[in-house]
Amino acid sequence: MLPVLSAEQILVEYCQVGVGATYRGTVSVTKTNKTCQRWDSQTPHKHKWTNESFPTSGMEQNYCRNADPGSAGGTTGVWCFTTDPSTRWEYCDVPVCARPCQNGWTEYKTHCYKLMTYMTDWPTANKDCKKLGANLASIKDHDENNFVTGLIANAPAGFMLHHFVWFGLNRRGGEEWKWSDGSPVSYCNWHPGEPGHSDYLGIKAECAGVYSKSFTAFIGFGLRREKKLWGDQQCYFGYGYPFVCKHLKG
Repeated sequence: MLPVLSAEQILVEYCQVGVGATYRGTVSVTKTNKTCQRWDSQTPHKHKWTNESFPTSGMEQNYCRNADPGSAGGTTGVWCFTTDPSTRWEYCDVPVCARPCQNGWTEYKTHCYKLMTYMTDWPTANKDCKKLGANLASIKDHDENNFVTGLIANAPAGFMLHHFVWFGLNRRGGEEWKWSDGSPVSYCNWHPGEPGHSDYLGIKAECAGVYSKSFTAFIGFGLRREKKLWGDQQCYFGYGYPFVCKHLKG
């Protein structure tokens, strides 16, 4: 009977996660089908990547590895020195896999998302996402907006009982809206009349989020707010709302 491998064993032995530092499989040829040089050999290429120098990196035989990727010149995947004297090294053809999202996070395509249900202002939400290795969520298209809206459907109401959830869009320090993760703004889904220049107190609204439910605002002249659409708010001043974090899988 074939052994049953755990998900972690599959990630380690059959594919590379991230830059491949944890890969421990037995692929020993490059993407162009060149045979890999043994790590304990200095022929034909002299190098420092030996098992003695990197004892926890699996430098066995001539298997593709990515030990200490920072000092390897910024390598982005598993590689090896080749037995071809004219080609020092090449990347190996090992599938790239991503670890599943952790408990409490929800997967969508290449990212993991988590709704944080406690109330806070935008800057604190931004910091708290970063503590989790994530960013306040960015939304890139209509489908992702629908996914996030579904994720936050049961989010508690925040300040003034508004059904509003922070994400990463902001214009702090300027007039141009930007995502806190540094990605470009390629899609918007603003509520009619948004983004505004200021809130009802005349304070500039510099941070944004998405409405988790349709409701009529108690403040704001009884205006109707519709689910899935975006609005802006002042970042501080007691504006406490839940928020969504997002990070790349792996």
